Amino acid sequence: MLNRNISEEENHVCKKSETDDSSACLSDKELVIDILSRIPANDDYKYLQVMISRIIAENLKRNGIYQEDLIACGMAQKKVTDLFDSSSNNEKILAFNNSDLIRIVHNFRVGYDLIFTGV
Repeated sequence: MLNRNISEEENHVCKKSETDDSSACLSDKELVIDILSRIPANDDYKYLQVMISRIIAENLKRNGIYQEDLIACGMAQKKVTDLFDSSSNNEKILAFNNSDLIRIVHNFRVGYDLIFTGV
């Protein structure tokens, strides 16, 4: 298991292993990718993944990339539709994963900054 320490000055999250002296620092962008690439261990973690994915969906909409565009490039229709529909129940929604993010970046030639922040 890893301890997470947030260093606000550097805007990185550092993870220190409990089993040895190794550690790794992640940028905000890397941390979000890390969160979305993991299998959720509990409902709270899944909720976090879905909320991040909904923010991504909103940022994409603001920049002219809609659910139809994502479905057309081969993304799972139910996942995309649920994430773009804010009235969908969070418990039954699948979040974007690392492969989805790579597909969005590649197909729409946008950067992770736009996906995560909208700008």
